[in-house]
Amino acid sequence: MDLLLTIALIGGLVGGGAMYALVRRDVGRNRALLVAAVAAVALGIGWFAALYGVVVGLGAAMLAYAVARSRIGADKALLAAGGAYFMVVASFTALLYASIETM
Repeated sequence: MDLLLTIALIGGLVGGGAMYALVRRDVGRNRALLVAAVAAVALGIGWFAALYGVVVGLGAAMLAYAVARSRIGADKALLAAGGAYFMVVASFTALLYASIETM
């Protein structure tokens, strides 16, 4: 259990730092800190549900944000990134649940 907590904490901090670096220029320092905090908590919780699917979800969120911010603006791009992250992690969670149920 300690290993899972350590991985979740480190993964959350690294992911939160990456999101802060990605959005700081677009939304400002204070809002970027809020985005980073939410990303860190979401990634930390996601590690318990989907294990390494969180890394794929973070990549999908960053890609969605990078593409969407030039087309629809930074605020709506953050929503798109959150939706992409949620859908990927939810899909990985469902996949893991289904594979464990059929064992």
